[in-house]
Amino acid sequence: MYKNNKDIEFIAQALRESSLSKEDQDDFLLFCFMTPKSEREPLIALIQDDPSWIQKLSINYKAKKQAIRDRNSDLLDAIVQEEQTMLSEIEQRG
Repeated sequence: MYKNNKDIEFIAQALRESSLSKEDQDDFLLFCFMTPKSEREPLIALIQDDPSWIQKLSINYKAKKQAIRDRNSDLLDAIVQEEQTMLSEIEQRG
């Protein structure tokens, strides 16, 4: 499917194996496709370590998108803070 882009194919496969709706899968895959490869690599590492991250990342992306759409900067700040907390926890484990 994405033969020249192995990281996108990996994400697409993880999405297909997830419990996300087709719409959420397509939306998150489009986001990943538009993200520079250097920024996709940490996402792929998380998913390789624990496939449940695909769901967490998709939920986070949807929440940010909704906060931006609603022009809700307080919600966006809260989402980013939660994201930073999760990343700190990952770094402490690693």
